This record gives sequence, C-alpha cells and structure tokens, in this order.
Amino acid sequence: MLGMSSLIKSNPDLAWRKLNDLSIAIEERLKGYIECLITGECIHINSFIFSDTVIAFTNSDTENDAKAIVCLTTDFFARSLNLCVPLRGGISYGQFQFDSNRNLFAGPALLEAYKLGESSQWIGISLDKKVAEVVSKLSISKSPQGKDTVVNWDVPIKNEKCENLTENRMVLNWPESHRNNYKLSTKLNVKTFYQLFSELFGPFEKLKESDKAKYENTVSFFNAHYSDS
Repeated sequence: MLGMSSLIKSNPDLAWRKLNDLSIAIEERLKGYIECLITGECIHINSFIFSDTVIAFTNSDTENDAKAIVCLTTDFFARSLNLCVPLRGGISYGQFQFDSNRNLFAGPALLEAYKLGESSQWIGISLDKKVAEVVSKLSISKSPQGKDTVVNWDVPIKNEKCENLTENRMVLNWPESHRNNYKLSTKLNVKTFYQLFSELFGPFEKLKESDKAKYENTVSFFNAHYSDS
C-alpha cells in the first residue's frame, strides 16, 4: 500500500481503518478457490497480510494457476481502488517456500515480486517475464471486447536522483479489465483521480513532487488504456 508509513505517523486511526479495508478486499477477492469452467479444476489461492503488504500465491505452476493468480490479483486490485486503498505490486514465477502455520515465507519469486512492486512509481501491478510469457498464450490475455488485459508499458522507476527513469514491463491492464467500473466522457484528470486518496494524504498541492508523480503516472496509464466502448 502506498503511503502507509506517512499515514501511520499523521493519522494512526485512519491508517488502521485503511488496513481493515485492505483486509476486506482480501476476504472478498483472494480467499478460497477459483474454478476453471472448462476443466472443472478448482485452484486454491493462498493469501496473507502483513501490515500493509499482501502475499498471494498458488500451490502449483499450471496454466490454470497462472489464470487464477492473474484474474484474482486484478480483481483484488480493482476492489482495493474501490475502497480507496492505493496499491502497487508484482506477480512473479519461481521457487517459493512457505510454512503458513509459522508465517514463514522465502524464495526468489518473493524477492522478484517485491522488487517489481516496490520499485514502481505508480499504482499498478507488474509481471515478470515468465508470467507475462505464460499469460500471453492464455485465453485471459484478451477482454470480451478483444482488448489486451496484459500490456507493455514503460513503468516509472524509483531512483535517488529523481530522474525520469522507466523500465519496460508487462503490466495488468486494469483500466480495460474493469472498465465497467468507470464512465468518463473526457480524459481523467490527476486531481480528480487523487480525490479518492485525499483523505489519506491531504491536498494534492501539498504532496512532495515524487508523490505527485505516482498519481500522475497512474493517470497517464489509465488514459492510455481506458475505453468506454
């Protein structure tokens, strides 16, 4: 979740409410099973929350597992936005070890997913190359309207010098997959979008330039991929 550290310092009660909202989104979108209608196979998604960080993963690495994690992550992301919780994250493929009874998690896949999310200067979800390769071959790569649900994008990246650095990645096209959640007659304005989060972080004009950039980058992505037809 973006901005949680500063929110805890400025308004711990509001931070707690937002964590509860995040937990609601997890319960509604990431808990339980998703069924493949073609094969009848049920894919279980494991999910855990640690403060403002969410981990979700499948037990195997089949194509249906890839469908499940991408579909549910996209849905979870959209639901979190609906609850005014700004998220960034990553989906990666690889070795991942866990002991849910003791809340132990480790593995290269976890590090890669964390890096993809933490390095991003926007609200969105990046995919690593392996996940993007698998998803591009699956039926979920297209929306019912024939639009790509995973797209190539130059994601703005954190850097100490505050330079305009980007990294070309495959990302979840949430403006397309959940376009029925929005109805716009013109391009989305960054201040209009930020109103969702102004209760958390105060007026847009008072944000640091690096924080403003996160919302500006998100709106640029949204306007490039949102379609009302």
